[in-house]
Amino acid sequence: MRTRTIAATAALVLAVGAAASASQLGKIKTQAEGVASDIMETSADTVRSAVARQDVTYGVDGAHSTVLFKIQHAKTSNFYGRFDDIDGQWSFDPATPESGSFSFDIATAKINTGNRKRDSHLKSADFFNARQFPKTSFASTSITKGEDGKFQMDGDLTLLGETRPITAELEFLGTGNFNGPIAAFEATFTISRSAFGMSGFEGGLGDDVSVTVSVEGPRK
Repeated sequence: MRTRTIAATAALVLAVGAAASASQLGKIKTQAEGVASDIMETSADTVRSAVARQDVTYGVDGAHSTVLFKIQHAKTSNFYGRFDDIDGQWSFDPATPESGSFSFDIATAKINTGNRKRDSHLKSADFFNARQFPKTSFASTSITKGEDGKFQMDGDLTLLGETRPITAELEFLGTGNFNGPIAAFEATFTISRSAFGMSGFEGGLGDDVSVTVSVEGPRK
């Protein structure tokens, strides 16, 4: 009788152990499936994010891009001029502005105010000194979200051999198609010309110069 009791008890213990093991295996399987699902979803998200962050680079369409500047004249009126030659490349996605990048060169000798004599003076050492400094350059350092759907772009501006940090308001104008994929933006900022060593004619010209850069570029 005792032998039968021991055998029955052993069988019961084994059955309970087997049941427990099956239950544990079920839990482990469920957990493993959940982990696998999470890994797959995370991987998919990673791939989607990587694809979304792929930088699309654009150039500059000179025929549809403009660099305008405004400065006060004789402490009364606002005088406008432009540069007719801008080159560079840029990439920007409004969903991930921090990954954007802007780099441009402006030919200082291509200044255009509608008056040949004045343009010649502006190219001289009194102002842009185009012979010694043929290019004015800009390179972005950071881009963050701003207000009203616009962005804040910080970068370094090099003018007359002097490099100074500036902050511009950036507006992404969207994408389209014109003989291929294009995109466009507009940036505005103000600099102090004396900060770059252009301090002549203080009585006749203001120190602050407002600049608007409007660029349409083809996808590279």
